[in-house]
Amino acid sequence: MLDFFLQTNKPVDGEARHSGAKITAFITQAACLALVGRDEEARAALATARQFEPELSVDYIRRHLPFKNPGDLDEVIEALRGLGLREEMCDVS
Repeated sequence: MLDFFLQTNKPVDGEARHSGAKITAFITQAACLALVGRDEEARAALATARQFEPELSVDYIRRHLPFKNPGDLDEVIEALRGLGLREEMCDVS
């Protein structure tokens, strides 16, 4: 996952901001940037993902984002935890 992203890394904008893949794109960007030590950029990408989904959490990612390879999902989650992503969605009821 990381190798593919870094080879094709272009700013996530334009159509990605308006498609159903927008949250996944920013989450993946944040995780990959974090994995290569670009934490400031990673936090910016994560902040953008949170604009689309304020309840973003590890729980949200596990429930809603499709990853074919469970190892990729685990790698994304660990990278995002390092950026301070909370474990569970907030209960607003």
